[in-house]
Amino acid sequence: MRVISRKVLEAFIDRHPTARRSILAWYGLASQCRAGDLNDLKRTFATVGYGSAAVLRVFDVGGNHFRVIAGIHFNRQMLFFATCSRARRLRPLDSGKQTQMKAHSHLGRVPEFAKTWSVLQEQVFLKPIRSDEDYRKMVALANELADQLDSEEGPLADLFGVLSDLIEVWESHYPDLPKSEPKDVLRYLLDTHDLKQKDLADIASPTVISDILAGRRAISKSVAKALAERFGTDMSVFV
Repeated sequence: MRVISRKVLEAFIDRHPTARRSILAWYGLASQCRAGDLNDLKRTFATVGYGSAAVLRVFDVGGNHFRVIAGIHFNRQMLFFATCSRARRLRPLDSGKQTQMKAHSHLGRVPEFAKTWSVLQEQVFLKPIRSDEDYRKMVALANELADQLDSEEGPLADLFGVLSDLIEVWESHYPDLPKSEPKDVLRYLLDTHDLKQKDLADIASPTVISDILAGRRAISKSVAKALAERFGTDMSVFV
């Protein structure tokens, strides 16, 4: 999936260094995830649950020490990182009706477009991102929209998609997050699925798994392939 709002994730790691390994493991798995629905998602993230809005999902990370909240559009294969905290509640879904704007396509109405755009700009920060301040405003608006979405279709979902694309373009100018160590990804999966080393005996012996987790042994390609198949992810996260 495309993981959007990466800089927000980096900022959280900077504030909470102890979360670094767990968060990077989660990020590595999320960016390689190809889930088509919540059941697919649970193959990798066993404890993922629903948030207050239809597209929001809540991930327990680091042995339930941290909570990652993200908006997921399965049809777009996009994950928008909203927030991560120890004990933060989601805002309740607004029950108010959303206003829909009817689009006009006649070229002779460009002046009306300009007027409508000006009115929209007074309500919504929607323009190319040219500074860190613009970026922060855009992320804040995308977070607000994520809390209000009740489906993956419709005008608000389209607006959310536009914002996410703008954020992704801006973030593409920054280095990616460092790749998580394969042993940390494996440890994360064992924790989130509540598994012991012996539970992977059909893939590798407990001794081999123990050596991998301790950093004494690298994960072989055959073991990486088996782990990827077991947890529904790409084998690249293990090599």
